[in-house]
Amino acid sequence: MSRSEALALQPDDFDFENNEILFYKQISRKGKTENFSIETTKTFASARRVPVTEIVMQKVKELIAVLKQLHAQFKIQQEDFYLFVYIAPGKRGYPFRREYVNDHIKYCVERSGINKKISYTFSSTYHD
Repeated sequence: MSRSEALALQPDDFDFENNEILFYKQISRKGKTENFSIETTKTFASARRVPVTEIVMQKVKELIAVLKQLHAQFKIQQEDFYLFVYIAPGKRGYPFRREYVNDHIKYCVERSGINKKISYTFSSTYHD
């Protein structure tokens, strides 16, 4: 899964009956936080269903419940419901920028006390 695919995830992209995540779109952004669009994945072959564990699906359900509470409690600038969003006023409900994700991962690694250079990515390729 790429960062762009993760940031485009919405509740309907989860098949809770079969424990699968549907990947078929990605976020594209130019400029400001609110200037984004959702596009199909780069290739037809990139669209896929990814099986995950029940605990992953349970955590996703919990995240969706918390976000629904936030939507009910606060004014949300973005009407569509995305999973990985800003909650600060002015950006509330907009999907994270990829750079924000990178910076946050770097911050968490530094805070963890790991003194080794860590390379991170969301994308992985698996071969049989």
